[in-house]
Amino acid sequence: MLSQMPVVFEANRGQWNTPATLVARGRGLLVGFESSSIMLGLEAKNEKGESGSVGVRMAFAGAAASPPRGEHPLPGVRNYLRGDDPAAWHTNVALFESVRYDDVYPGVSVVIGNRDGRLEYDLELASSTSIEAVRVDCDGVDGIDVSETGSLEMHTAYGTLSQSRPKSWYVIADGSQRPADC
Repeated sequence: MLSQMPVVFEANRGQWNTPATLVARGRGLLVGFESSSIMLGLEAKNEKGESGSVGVRMAFAGAAASPPRGEHPLPGVRNYLRGDDPAAWHTNVALFESVRYDDVYPGVSVVIGNRDGRLEYDLELASSTSIEAVRVDCDGVDGIDVSETGSLEMHTAYGTLSQSRPKSWYVIADGSQRPADC
């Protein structure tokens, strides 16, 4: 079933009308990855059952210009053969498992991927780097709250976007992860 397929990230070679260099789509979601920001386009229903769309931009405030790049190439490609002019077609579009922003802040990189059918991001901090510098501006939301469970709730006219409670870990010499307080 197509709705069960994971989110796949693809290079934007002009097949999408956006300045994003990488794009992902799935289950009513279109995501554009621009320099130092992520644009979420969502199709949803409001409390009255009316369908609509909402755009939310998550921008890394005060960050260095950091262009995203695809990471972990996937087998296969996508082809966009729209119209009858082959010059306007986009073929052999590369697919990736994740998107990486390197050094958004000194010692901080961001990696976006698909986990259990959900779009999630990790902040990777170099040794001795503080997370205090990280700031994300969320444009297009009506309000932001932290729920009783610790998740971040971004309220929009067409529902609430939820980011699960943060988890943190550190990697030891053998490459395994150990939980850390967060």
